[in-house]
Amino acid sequence: MTHATDNDNSSLEKSEPPNKKASKSGSRENTAFLKTVLHWKKDFTIDLGYKLSKLEGQSEVVEEIWCETCRKFSSDRSSSFVTGSRNVKKESVKFHKQSVLHKSAVDAKLAADKKQRNEQSPIEKGLQKMDEKTLQSMDKLFQTAFYLAWKERPFTDFPDLLDLQTLNGVGLWGTYHNDKAAKEFITHIAGVYQDNLQKHLHKSDYFSVYCDGSTDRSESEKELVMARVIEDFYPVVKYLKLVQPANTKADGILAAINGAFAYFGFSAREYKQKMIGFGSDGASVMMGARRGVIELLKVEGQADWILSVWCLAHRLELAVKDCFKGTFMDNVTETLTLIYYFYKGSAKRNKEVAEVAEIMEEHFNKPEKANGTRWVDHKLRSAAKLIANWKLIVIHLQSYIEDKSNKAEDRAKGKGILKKVMEYKLIWFLHFMRDLLNEIAKRGCNPSKHHDKSPECTTGFERDDG
Repeated sequence: MTHATDNDNSSLEKSEPPNKKASKSGSRENTAFLKTVLHWKKDFTIDLGYKLSKLEGQSEVVEEIWCETCRKFSSDRSSSFVTGSRNVKKESVKFHKQSVLHKSAVDAKLAADKKQRNEQSPIEKGLQKMDEKTLQSMDKLFQTAFYLAWKERPFTDFPDLLDLQTLNGVGLWGTYHNDKAAKEFITHIAGVYQDNLQKHLHKSDYFSVYCDGSTDRSESEKELVMARVIEDFYPVVKYLKLVQPANTKADGILAAINGAFAYFGFSAREYKQKMIGFGSDGASVMMGARRGVIELLKVEGQADWILSVWCLAHRLELAVKDCFKGTFMDNVTETLTLIYYFYKGSAKRNKEVAEVAEIMEEHFNKPEKANGTRWVDHKLRSAAKLIANWKLIVIHLQSYIEDKSNKAEDRAKGKGILKKVMEYKLIWFLHFMRDLLNEIAKRGCNPSKHHDKSPECTTGFERDDG
């Protein structure tokens, strides 16, 4: 899990621009006349609240401002435009209006207003007027949209999938033959999931919360929040929300968790009263005994009973990594890395070894990177591919180092790799490593196998004992 500092728009509003004098008279810095603030509200179309003070012999002056929308709907309660900012400047208001924090609060307000008005979407209105045949077509449209979401396919695939079904003699799609309709269908499916989960959480006497984070392609920190509840007498893990914390400190992550539960109708204290456990990795920002997220949950929720659980998969991988430290595993990892980069950087070499595989009627699997965040998984896949490719790589390297048309430097690299992969000890250790890590992987948390039944992660250790 990575917790790198996030320099997004929400942090910009906390580091406000330099002070300039607000009034022509220059009587007080960081203030503005009430008339000026009212102009800002109109120009930026933002619901500003303000605190007035009256200077002697002058008009009313605003000494503190805040955003009414963010006060009601923002997940970050520490923002200056939630608690009240004394930097009454036009630049501050402009920065806040453009921040991710404000945009999220506006979206939450619109959703709440729509739900309160009980407005029906065009799809909901249309469903009430449909005959049986049309309802069957709508059912297929929803299933197709769900397939896109489940397989993480782009919305633009939706019309093509409908064309394929039309060729197979299924359905007439009318005005829904476009990617915008796919988005609307998926939004409704997500809405049903949210409503059902919200009812389930509110009816539950207790639940646990899982939280993990990572950095996406835009270098923004994201926190995945999940809840573990009882369903049909069995504990299952349910996805809640993927949120972007205002910062990567404990208070920022806690505010993100509060925001996720607020989306399901919980107050900041209400859900903590139902929590009995909190699971995450072992980072100090999460599990710190003084100012970690777990401690803040206990203090703010007045819930000393919340049990902190260090994720089994993380602990298992760290333990295995420590066991292999300083062993022949270092030599194996170095060899796997050399092979990965030797073939990764050259289309010519990949083509040559693929031709060798074709002659031998085998398949060449591109080498895997041996180093990564998932220690066991990366090592296992990398070792397994080298075992499968061993004959092909040896034959190709022998031919490669004899070919004088290749650069002397590259032939020297190939010769060094060939010497390593021909060592008996390396071959023996590769098979040992694959067999051992394969057993460890079976007893770790494998989402593709166990889905949302997390107890499988622990009972796997006990099966062989019976």
